[in-house]
Amino acid sequence: MNFEIYEEDLVDAGLSLEEKEYPAVIEMDHLLVVGAPGGITVRIFKVGLEYRVEIPDEVVTQIQFEDSTYEHPLPAYIDISEGRIGLIFP
Repeated sequence: MNFEIYEEDLVDAGLSLEEKEYPAVIEMDHLLVVGAPGGITVRIFKVGLEYRVEIPDEVVTQIQFEDSTYEHPLPAYIDISEGRIGLIFP
């Protein structure tokens, strides 16, 4: 699944604005940390003026809260630090 991600958040985290794959890891069951070493690969890329993060469908399904009413949830940012962005899927 592809989700919008803000350019300023990429800059704040020190991630590249060029198309690039990043490692990611699931922490605390529902938190996907992009830029942290792990067995998941996500891709950040630009479409027109928007930046997008491509996350494997099975990862989104795994970390989405079981009682979520969203078929295609939008991630919420809960942590941005040097080289990392934490995403949670309500």
